[in-house]
Amino acid sequence: MALTYGFLKCKIASDTTFKSSRRKQEVQYHLHTMLAVPAADGSLEQWDSAINVGTNDSDDLLQYKLVSDFQHPVVATLRAALSGFTDLTGTEQLPTLDFLRSTVLSGTGPWRNSDIMDGSDQVEPVAALLRLIGQARAANSDVYVFGR
Repeated sequence: MALTYGFLKCKIASDTTFKSSRRKQEVQYHLHTMLAVPAADGSLEQWDSAINVGTNDSDDLLQYKLVSDFQHPVVATLRAALSGFTDLTGTEQLPTLDFLRSTVLSGTGPWRNSDIMDGSDQVEPVAALLRLIGQARAANSDVYVFGR
């Protein structure tokens, strides 16, 4: 049975917090923020979003890209989507994201390794994501969160 996968079109509803969790061999770090998600009855639900931003293990660094002014046809598809969750389970075409087997990010520069997380929010990609999430919240922008 496949895990549910899709994207959420929503608004940022809270400040972002930086949290750590200890695993056997490492500490993993995430940014948490509450998302405002339209419910079927028209009310707004609050969903917690956890964004993986890295680890203190230099052998297990996160790879990421921050792309300004992303130009791709998938952007129009996302903008046209209704607010809320769009189920993409079992779908292989865009807007499903598969960075290893698609060309959706070709021409957007190299992948970067996250800094080794030291418990501060000044390392990358944490600092950049905090700034971008804050800007999206201040502007009441739609955000798109992919995952399960």
